[in-house]
Amino acid sequence: MEYLKIFTDFAEAIEPLSDAEKGRLFTAMLEYARRGTEPQLLGNERILWPTAKLNIDREAAFLLKQRENGARGGRPKNPTKPTETQLNPIKPTETQQNLKRQRKDKDKEKKDISSLRSEISYVADPELNAAILDFITYRKAAKKPMTDRAISMLLTKLDSMASTTAEKVAILQQSIFRGWTGVFPIKREQSGNVFLDIAREEGIV
Repeated sequence: MEYLKIFTDFAEAIEPLSDAEKGRLFTAMLEYARRGTEPQLLGNERILWPTAKLNIDREAAFLLKQRENGARGGRPKNPTKPTETQLNPIKPTETQQNLKRQRKDKDKEKKDISSLRSEISYVADPELNAAILDFITYRKAAKKPMTDRAISMLLTKLDSMASTTAEKVAILQQSIFRGWTGVFPIKREQSGNVFLDIAREEGIV
């Protein structure tokens, strides 16, 4: 593809991402559209990559169809006499049905993410509250949404595992970074550095 087509409503989907995550996501989209290279994303941007990739593939298929029609002298003209297909319409193919389901899933995902952007406050600390919302958004995108009871249990577990805001934020970011659906104490690497240091090196925090 010679260009990357992005609709303005995509800005809503990437709003929870940091500037670094947005930059990595757009770079991956450009490389995929230009060369078809699959990225190795490690941050929160990997949650939105399947949606971004699907949009790029659809646009590429549309452009290919246009070029094929152009090579044949434009779109086929409608015949004056109905064809067999017109008299007996073909039922939607499985691929068309799958695309329709994917569009519905995408719309639902956008609504779910948008609902989290309202002024929801689970804790008084704004930094910790943002990290909690990021974790809830991650769970929704992973098709494992949290109930009110699950969120309450999450807050209780965070209080039992850490005493400072920085530690609680690092615990939540550790789970998102490692693809975990639960929260666990900070995992120390062989180097002795806690996840908070690793996350900073990766540009997540």
